[in-house]
Amino acid sequence: MACSLAIIIKTNFIKKKESETIAAVIDAKNDNSKILETVSAAVPTFFDNHVDVLRRIFVNFFEDNEYQIRKARNKASNILEEINSERSAYYTMALETNVYAKNDNPGSVDAKHFFYLAFSNMREVSKSIRYAADQAVNHVANRHTIFEGQMKESIFELLRRVEKINIDMHAIAIESTASNVEAMIKHAKKLNREIDKSQIDLVTIIGKQKVSMHSAEMYLTFLQTIRDVANRYVAVAMQQRALSQIVAGYPVHLHAHSRGR
Repeated sequence: MACSLAIIIKTNFIKKKESETIAAVIDAKNDNSKILETVSAAVPTFFDNHVDVLRRIFVNFFEDNEYQIRKARNKASNILEEINSERSAYYTMALETNVYAKNDNPGSVDAKHFFYLAFSNMREVSKSIRYAADQAVNHVANRHTIFEGQMKESIFELLRRVEKINIDMHAIAIESTASNVEAMIKHAKKLNREIDKSQIDLVTIIGKQKVSMHSAEMYLTFLQTIRDVANRYVAVAMQQRALSQIVAGYPVHLHAHSRGR
């Protein structure tokens, strides 16, 4: 009974927190500054949560711990649910755009568009991480070989590089300047080159160490997930930059910042 009550209280608290966030966005209506503030507050938090789940998946995969991977997978699902909930605010804001049409302006419409894109990209990160967790659970549950050596070292080195992007994400949240965004893009490009190298090296490793197909596919899934995290958050950073330009009253080219769905 006590356990059930605790779960109910926790669930209600999470729903209340999400409702407060959504209410803050909807309350923004045509206030572009508030829309930017909401996105800037959400992005580094979700980035940190995504990277934390990714680390848990990797650590527990190499420890052959199916139970803990499942827990990480559940956390990834919870993050996805929260992002979906907050992302849905764009629809209500769009309705508000029609209701307040006389007071609306193109900048306000664009701001809501970039709000939608930013949360859509973060949603795709959650999906990618959850997919990696699913594959890791299946790999461990079916007693496939847990790869070691250079492949394992590569995964954790790339993860450390992703974790360093945290500095960029928090800097952009404080001030979405062109220099801050360009710094993140530079780090993400370097990370992508390292992922490319790891993928190419795998061909040689398979030949030398006779790595199984299951292990090779699991490794490639991990690499792609790391790439997805970096590239999607680069898109989010560019969308934050676009929002800051809208707030400042500068023109924004929609197609240059529109990755997302």
